[in-house]
Amino acid sequence: EGQMKITTGQTVGFSVECENVAIDRYEWIVNEKIESESVRFDFTPAQRGTYDISVNLYNADGGVTTKQIGELQVVDPAPVIASISCNDEVKLTVEVSNVEVASYVWTIDGDTVETATGATLDIPASDRSGSLAVTVSAVNLDGIASEDSAFTVNFNGPYKNGLWIFGS
Repeated sequence: EGQMKITTGQTVGFSVECENVAIDRYEWIVNEKIESESVRFDFTPAQRGTYDISVNLYNADGGVTTKQIGELQVVDPAPVIASISCNDEVKLTVEVSNVEVASYVWTIDGDTVETATGATLDIPASDRSGSLAVTVSAVNLDGIASEDSAFTVNFNGPYKNGLWIFGS
């Protein structure tokens, strides 16, 4: 029992061993909904959030015991950091599951990219150097936006903060 933590897309497996009791049936429950009746339950959450996990154990006499496994905290993976050589076009694409998306909101260094409302953001090739802080959120059909997913794109080029760097 207790709180466990994984990232979206990871799988966590659960099983129960009972001494001196024959278990005829299992019910693995996630947030009050039966998800599996197998001896072993592998859970791969697609969305971040807190999941309450328990199992009902049914014996041959019809008795049931409920075992509270605990809370599973699911978070997004750590931000992605991409390093790009200058003069390379960057195309960033997001994929959302379990919700119908009406639009996306992309920002670069805190400024909304008005022309990017789809799942892909194109950053044209340039001779820039440095980092861009990029965020994206998905807006569902009811107009509710997800939390921002954030990452950094590093451009490795001939300039550093707009200045030429000369070797000696």
